[in-house]
Amino acid sequence: MGSTPTPDALLLAAHAGDRDAMVHLLQLRELAERLSLDPAAVKSRLHRARVMIREYLLA
Repeated sequence: MGSTPTPDALLLAAHAGDRDAMVHLLQLRELAERLSLDPAAVKSRLHRARVMIREYLLA
């Protein structure tokens, strides 16, 4: 059996599947519930993931 993914890994995976980098409110709520986080925290982490990916690709 594989290990359980961390919340950040799940957020990155969720973001990677969204090419427009737009997250629907329902998806945010679902992720927040699954990760036991506030929707604002999920949105913040997704934004940070986008910034990190952009920085990596531009480096």
